[in-house]
Amino acid sequence: MPVFTYSAKNLRGEEITGSMEAADHGALKRVLRTRGYYITQYKELGKTSMSLVLAPKVTLRDISVFCRQFSVMLRSGVPMVQIVDTLAVQAESKIMARALRDLSSQMQRGRLLSEAMDGHKRVFPDFLREMVGVGEAVGALADVFDNLSEFYLREFNMRRKISQALTYPAILGIMTIGIVYIIMVYVIPVFAEVLSGMGGELPGITVVMLEISRFMINNLSFVLGGLLIIVLLLYYFIKMTDPGRLAVDIVKLRLPIFRALTIKTATSRFARSMSILLGSGVPVLRAVDVMSGLLGNRAVERKFYGCKNDIRSGHTLGSAVRRIGIFPPMLTNMVVIGEESGSLPDMLSRTSSFFDDEVADALTRLTTLIEPVLMIVMAVVVGTVILAVMLPMLSVMTSVAA
Repeated sequence: MPVFTYSAKNLRGEEITGSMEAADHGALKRVLRTRGYYITQYKELGKTSMSLVLAPKVTLRDISVFCRQFSVMLRSGVPMVQIVDTLAVQAESKIMARALRDLSSQMQRGRLLSEAMDGHKRVFPDFLREMVGVGEAVGALADVFDNLSEFYLREFNMRRKISQALTYPAILGIMTIGIVYIIMVYVIPVFAEVLSGMGGELPGITVVMLEISRFMINNLSFVLGGLLIIVLLLYYFIKMTDPGRLAVDIVKLRLPIFRALTIKTATSRFARSMSILLGSGVPVLRAVDVMSGLLGNRAVERKFYGCKNDIRSGHTLGSAVRRIGIFPPMLTNMVVIGEESGSLPDMLSRTSSFFDDEVADALTRLTTLIEPVLMIVMAVVVGTVILAVMLPMLSVMTSVAA
């Protein structure tokens, strides 16, 4: 029987660590739950807990549809195993369908839905699995799935808006690189013999451009291969490593052009997610633990993680959030008011709707700002190349006219 090391917490926020023999991680969770603890981390000795970075994922829209359909059928009185079987048949995503068939098999053997989902972390996000476990515990699974459906749909729409807003600037950047490449490799060589036959001393900028053009032509495969390797390494560093993702998130938080969008996006996610967690009866300390991985920016998440110690020391959620110094004053004030009035989940829900609109406005402003900047960069780069070609010709024409 395998041995697992684990970290777990109870609803009071008390943490324990240890090791235990169990048939699998599901059995480990069941044993700890009988003792009142929830696993936060675990690892099977002799195996790595890191998932394959290239393993496919389902989209947030797929998750939203799954939650909505599950809620509708659950409210209609359909048995849960039958719900999972039905959703597996009609799932558009093959990955989702395969995972659901496995869920059905495990549930028929007596496992809870949340326990079965733990074996498919690449399909079902941590937040979803956590909330399903809460719904099972309090007997409000249909309500939880309703909230999750709305949550993931709004998250999908937000990410789609961000992607759409950055598409045009990305196209402009690619066009700039393409135009410069065509000029350097195909246009400048045509003028090279003409420029060299003009006599006289060529301007420094022209000499530099001619040398760059010759190098690119003579080492084209090397240049393209080098660029490809650099792009792949940067992609791996940024997307696949924690230091890389943290570095990019720190830049987003500090760079004025991205800071407003980053903060407003994190604020919207905090308000929406915390509203669902607290509205479902999750204690504040546990909700903060779950929230630490949902804000979408690791630099913000690291600061937010300090809330847990502040709350454990006796601070309210409002004062703990204010001490971070990241979220806008409106959010912290709404949290304080919600705590004082006993309507914190509802107050956070309303706040998230407000900041969703703020994110849309920030995206519009960001796009409006980036587009002219890229146009200027494009004009400067292309203009410099053309100037390097035209200066010698203008010099000759001036000499002839004189």
